[in-house]
Amino acid sequence: MHDQGCHGGDHYVAYGWMHDSQVTDETCAIYRARGHDNGAPCTSQLKCDNCVPGLSQCGPQDNYKVYQVEEYGMVVGEHAMLQEIYQRGPVACGIAAIDSFDHQQPGYKGVYADFKNPTVYDDINHIISVVGYGVQDGTKYWMVRNSWGSAWGDNGFIRVERGINMIQIETDCAFAVPKDTWTDDVRHHNSPEETRDVNPVSIHNPAKEPESFLPMDFKRIGRVAGDLKDEDLIFQETPAWVKLAGVPMPANLDWRNMDGTNYASWNKN
Repeated sequence: MHDQGCHGGDHYVAYGWMHDSQVTDETCAIYRARGHDNGAPCTSQLKCDNCVPGLSQCGPQDNYKVYQVEEYGMVVGEHAMLQEIYQRGPVACGIAAIDSFDHQQPGYKGVYADFKNPTVYDDINHIISVVGYGVQDGTKYWMVRNSWGSAWGDNGFIRVERGINMIQIETDCAFAVPKDTWTDDVRHHNSPEETRDVNPVSIHNPAKEPESFLPMDFKRIGRVAGDLKDEDLIFQETPAWVKLAGVPMPANLDWRNMDGTNYASWNKN
């Protein structure tokens, strides 16, 4: 989905913008790895863009579906993550993507862990989603969906050892509860000003990418697993991991197969 505020950022910041602003889906705007403050001016055209076939005429679209987040917050540590995933679905987590994680071979079905690399506890530099959990050959794991395409790992997924904060996976996670905008088919309608708000850069005349649009000090330190603060619980009465903390959970759970239905997002790049 795509933020109507043209804002980039980490998973927690993104959920905040999705709460305050409308977002579109892939039918409205292709994914852009820049915007807000890293290279592209924010316009109505960037929020929902289309071009006339065969012509260099592009412009903002009207009457498109929108989505929002009703509540969101931080979730940290194995127990809270388990309850949130079991009760309401996948969570987004920051990780320290080190070389051994980056270079997973296609078809790998083992449980990933790296105890030799000293950067296992390095700064968080990547975001994944945790879509489930389980136990394999006596080792607890998180089922992780990455965004590097189906050729990476087990068809785009990987099992990461659970309960030991491997590659910081239990340090900095966020959950979000979607707002129901689909039952009544909520749509965005452009104002006259938005109709005229055309992006000067089109697909036919792309802007030159800056050498680096990520700040050099992009890192997240100081938070440890279990360090959940009251101010991190945004727009909720009682977090899922507290409300039903005593409810027994299955030993294995995967949102790609809940009674035969796949609720996970696609694994293509």
